[in-house]
Amino acid sequence: MDETDQELKDAQRAKELMDDPLILQTFAKMEEEYIEAWKNSDLEDSKGREIIWQLIWAIGQVKSHFSVIMDKGEFHKSTISRNMKRKI
Repeated sequence: MDETDQELKDAQRAKELMDDPLILQTFAKMEEEYIEAWKNSDLEDSKGREIIWQLIWAIGQVKSHFSVIMDKGEFHKSTISRNMKRKI
């Protein structure tokens, strides 16, 4: 399997994961809990607040990474489609 095929396969899997209600619910619940923990944290606990912020940030990074994988797949699909049209 070449790199393009693997990226197309990965993009499809990333889409399936990001469309999965359990995954979406899990991310939403985690974000909700972390934000609530941040709101209720002691203002003097800068280290704890920083850790909570990092957890929230990490969730965004995971989502962003999946988006990049899906975008690569869409790019390859459009490239393949254009190449097919040129051959016709």
